[in-house]
Amino acid sequence: LFFNIFVEREALTDRFRTVARIVAVALIVFGFLNAFGGLFNATVVDTIFNLLLIGGVVTVATGCARAIVRGSRSARFYLLAWALPLLILALRILANFGLARGGETLDQATFAAMALQAVLLSIGIGDRFRGLQAERDAAARALGEAEAESEAMRILAETDTLTGLYNRRGFVARAPELIGRHGMLALIDLDHFKAINDSYGHDVGDVVLMRVAETLKNIAGDQGIAGRLGGEEFGIIGPLACGEAARVAVAALDMTDILGPGRTLTVSVGVATGATAYERFYVAADRALYRAKEEGRNRVIVTGTEDRPVRLVRSNAVPV
Repeated sequence: LFFNIFVEREALTDRFRTVARIVAVALIVFGFLNAFGGLFNATVVDTIFNLLLIGGVVTVATGCARAIVRGSRSARFYLLAWALPLLILALRILANFGLARGGETLDQATFAAMALQAVLLSIGIGDRFRGLQAERDAAARALGEAEAESEAMRILAETDTLTGLYNRRGFVARAPELIGRHGMLALIDLDHFKAINDSYGHDVGDVVLMRVAETLKNIAGDQGIAGRLGGEEFGIIGPLACGEAARVAVAALDMTDILGPGRTLTVSVGVATGATAYERFYVAADRALYRAKEEGRNRVIVTGTEDRPVRLVRSNAVPV
């Protein structure tokens, strides 16, 4: 039983551990019968007990050999600690069968072997504890690495790779909490963005998207959130003034280095207020954005959830 516990779990098969338990239980039962005999034939009980001792020795020796082959340090300590006691036990068994001499020398050797065994097993137990601690630390490190990898994968799955903003998935995941705090959602669409891609190429279009994204991120601040919801459409959750602030800030961007002089970016913005659920906010803001596009772009329309416009802001900025 002690051997089963002492040796690493992976060093022994489940079948071997079962056999070892059966032998150990049988030894305990016949050991009691042998010690407190009287009800059964003492000679038969003693013979069976000695045969079980032989079986125990063979079982432990076989287990040690298998465990050592599998790289078990504990099995090495166990074999070293039990080598002399097992040898003396074998001599006692032979003496019980009349095949060897017993006596005081064998008794003294037994005590010496037990003392040596205690020392070696103590060292082995200490080594096993250190091994278990190392395994625990390795498992903790692996868990930490797995959690870090999982967090990295989650961030990657929720981040727009071009702009660094949250993508639609990341934006929607955080929207309910922030909408409950700010009570508004702004949908922002770059006006005539297709014309930029067609005239200047997609590389320039990507630069435009990155600069607009950085601007919107600054407007949202630490208390709000900005995300790229797809293509040239962005979203902001923050104070009500974020919609107009985004329109003004984008128009103020200097794009001379990539678009040439006299080119100004504009955005159409739909802002929704008054709802409690993100889905209702999004539907209302999307309708407001569509209306801003229909009415000529470069403007902000703020609406309630019933799509009743409560504010209309126009600008004279020249669209691209």
